[in-house]
Amino acid sequence: MSDESKTKAQLIEEVADLRRRVADLMEPEAVRERSEDLIMRLNALLKELLVPGSVSKKLRLITDGVVKIFGADFARIWITKPGDRCDSGCIHAAVTEGPHVCRYRNRCLHLMASSGRYTHLDGEVHRRVPFGCYKIGRVAAGDDSRFLTNDVTHDPRVHDHDWARALGLASFAGYRLLSGTGRPIGVLALFSQQAISHDEDVLLEGLAHTTAQVVQAGTAEEALEEREKEFRTVLETTADPLIVYDRQGKAEYLNPAFTRDFGWTSEELLGQKIDFVPEENLSETIGAIEATYASGDSHITFESRRYTKSGEIRDVIVSAALWREKDGTPKGTVVSLKDITERKRSEKEMQKLAAVVKHSRELVNLATLDGKMIFLNEAGGRMLGIDPDEVERVNIMEVIPDHLIGLVEDELLPRLISGDTWEGDLQYRNLLTGKLTDVHAITFTVKDPDTGEPLFLANVSLDITDRILAERELRQLEDRLMQGQKMEAIGTLASGIAHDFNNILQAISGYVEIMLAEEKTIPANRDHLQKVGVAAERASELVRRLLTFGRKAEAEPRPINLNEEILQTVRLLEHTIPKMISIETHLDEDLKNVNADPQQIEQVVMNLGVNAADAMPDGGTFVVETRNVTLDEAYTRTHPEKEPGDYVLLKVSDSGHGMDEKTVKHIFEPFFTTKGVGEGTGLGLSTVYGIVTGYGGSVTCHSQPGEGTIFEVYLPATERQVSPSVIEAVGGYWPYEGEETILVVDDEKAIVETAQEALESSGYTALKAFSGEEALQAYQKNRDRIDLVILDLGMPGMGGQECLGKLKEIDPEVKVVVATGYLASGLEIVLREAGASGFVAKPYRLTDLLREIRSSLDTV
Repeated sequence: MSDESKTKAQLIEEVADLRRRVADLMEPEAVRERSEDLIMRLNALLKELLVPGSVSKKLRLITDGVVKIFGADFARIWITKPGDRCDSGCIHAAVTEGPHVCRYRNRCLHLMASSGRYTHLDGEVHRRVPFGCYKIGRVAAGDDSRFLTNDVTHDPRVHDHDWARALGLASFAGYRLLSGTGRPIGVLALFSQQAISHDEDVLLEGLAHTTAQVVQAGTAEEALEEREKEFRTVLETTADPLIVYDRQGKAEYLNPAFTRDFGWTSEELLGQKIDFVPEENLSETIGAIEATYASGDSHITFESRRYTKSGEIRDVIVSAALWREKDGTPKGTVVSLKDITERKRSEKEMQKLAAVVKHSRELVNLATLDGKMIFLNEAGGRMLGIDPDEVERVNIMEVIPDHLIGLVEDELLPRLISGDTWEGDLQYRNLLTGKLTDVHAITFTVKDPDTGEPLFLANVSLDITDRILAERELRQLEDRLMQGQKMEAIGTLASGIAHDFNNILQAISGYVEIMLAEEKTIPANRDHLQKVGVAAERASELVRRLLTFGRKAEAEPRPINLNEEILQTVRLLEHTIPKMISIETHLDEDLKNVNADPQQIEQVVMNLGVNAADAMPDGGTFVVETRNVTLDEAYTRTHPEKEPGDYVLLKVSDSGHGMDEKTVKHIFEPFFTTKGVGEGTGLGLSTVYGIVTGYGGSVTCHSQPGEGTIFEVYLPATERQVSPSVIEAVGGYWPYEGEETILVVDDEKAIVETAQEALESSGYTALKAFSGEEALQAYQKNRDRIDLVILDLGMPGMGGQECLGKLKEIDPEVKVVVATGYLASGLEIVLREAGASGFVAKPYRLTDLLREIRSSLDTV
């Protein structure tokens, strides 16, 4: 028989048995009378125990009875509590050695009743006793299942003899409380100041047995009441509406949640059938419940709809379970209704959202907190090269390129785990192709709305490849524009400097020529003068490069075959650059013609060749290539310095030490050089830039340290054919002398004086003027005498071009030789149309000036 099935009738039967046993033992009359008295008093105690009450109250009755009936000094009852742990607030748990170490860590005896000398239950030592320790614990564990001593002051099993002696105690008895199945459930114990007889021991043992039954019966009743209370609490507090129907479908119970969600109260519906099923859902509801009764299934669940009292229709999940009699016969049904109206609405919204996410152009993905993907939309699958079936096998770190792993691990993920959001530019690697895609990513943590705990990681990434490309192209355009503006400004500055510098060089070279022409100049001085002349020539060449860079020098372009000019220049380079540098040419035989000045093309190739040689001090290879190219609009959008059309590409490369990006940005700037002081002017590549851009072409440089350098020169192709070369026969003697009168006009006194001396030495008469205004006055005064005017083009006040016009107004037949430090493109044509008869470039040799004068005078 189980512990819970014990009844009060059984307790009475056990007491009767106890009486019989006592009667058998009572032989002497006095003992018999004593026993009868004890039995009578025990019967009275049993009657009290039969009165309904709590277990704790009945246990107190028992300990009070032991003190009164048996004359005990004090009596106590301990009960075990299943699942209780001794180390939860028990001082005995700290004992680690000795006879009182708690061996049963999952059981503990709790003091439930105490009467006599001690009535308190919260003593630090005795309120809990470890199972198997001390006298009480050993009795409970069965180590001393029958413990009786009438000599507590000397019995070694009693550990505190002094305490017992001080209280005058003589005896102790402890009785194990067992359940009907023999399971220990507690201990009844007492101390007495008088000896406990054998008969009393028998009666106490019987009382212990009765106590065990009281504990079991009372505990079972309390547990049942508690379960009923808990069950009703569950019904009353459950969040879902609950209805209990009888077999006829009438409501027997409605919980508060039903009233809350559907509006009807228990008073309105109990004992009635509830009419709140929409017509279209009625047949399915009736059919489902009848099928449950017919099949005997204990539970059914289906989705349906129900009206509220106000007439609103709610979507619900119906869960119905059969309610049975004790014999198993169905008595009715218990139905719960879970309102899923909002969930259904959310599902529809989620379906719409899912469609948007599915067809979105942006990557959308979800991942667990450790990075395992759990969702990836179609756009993300295409970007990352992941098949839909493979998504959950991929970790997000697999698509992060190596150079960004540190950023993701050290910054992005820690921020997400902490609940923050990370936004910025990233790159993802396609797992199939390895292609990297630039994206702008917004990543965040999705949290539990109730607890705030992070659930998973979310990421939305926009492909910004086109934007990155556009930004890169924009930066290139800005760099090219700034470079072009800077080069234009430097070109303008260079041309201005060249004009003034040419005047200085003109004076120097003029005086040198005059001194060399004098017979009295001693040989030593003549040698020095010649060196000065050479230096002036070098300075003049530097000025010409500046003018070429600034596109201020007048070139003589004509259709040429670039290959022919390259081959001639390469032959010159072979004798110029070190022998350990080999030169290779790869020239397109069907190369189109370009319109250019052959000398300037030679200068371009020479400068590039010398620059390459400087980059290969230990030897290497210099390669020259040509080919035809066509640039379309897509290319020229990112290279605004070029127009769409046909070009001839001149590509030169070397195997030298190369340059870094910072150096490449400045490579075409005038006077910029990587060489030491005195080793270069820094005008070679800037001259190349000036020449090429002057023809409407462009030049670019590609280089990296240790990987050599490549220059690409694009020159517009022309359909015009190359004219056959004409060899001009030069011979005889140029008659540079004359007797005419020449007006020399220049704002530089030294230039006027040297020209005057050279003219007079050659038989001419020279007149002087130092401005345009003076020139007009001198010509008007000596019009009949002056045969030719040498006119400087760049003067303060009235410039040479305006002065030429005024002279032509005075005398349309006047002959004018223009001297200038530079001629901008097209200016020579303008000046000839304005009446100029000749030109001489500063700094000029006096012999060249005399030749041009003679040529103009002799021209009719």
